Amino acid sequence: MGAILIIDDDETNNFYVKYVFSKLNITENIYFALNGQDALQIINELRNKGVSIDLILLDINMPIMNGFEFLDEYEKLPKNKESKTVITMMSSSVNSADMKKSNSYKSIDLRIEKPLNEEKMKAILQTL
Repeated sequence: MGAILIIDDDETNNFYVKYVFSKLNITENIYFALNGQDALQIINELRNKGVSIDLILLDINMPIMNGFEFLDEYEKLPKNKESKTVITMMSSSVNSADMKKSNSYKSIDLRIEKPLNEEKMKAILQTL
């Protein structure tokens, strides 16, 4: 498996995701960004190194650049023809407008509610 990018400002969630992925022995190539702007920088750096990102876990509500703003910029990037990146949008938001808005993005493969648990993480991995 290539790299996994977690884009979330919730460091507790990030710690848990890293713990579950290491427990499941998925990959050692896990990167974290606390907002969409940092994530775009990480994506560009990894692409320049020839590293493919197989999975992005994306939170909606973050400072600086939220999940939707990230997607607006991400969808402008040239697509990697060698691999498909699966994007899972994570949200603790009960705002139905957020979920409705997420349906307008073709790049989102899966939507899940926080908090994450091992069962949800396994479901995410099945999309790969």
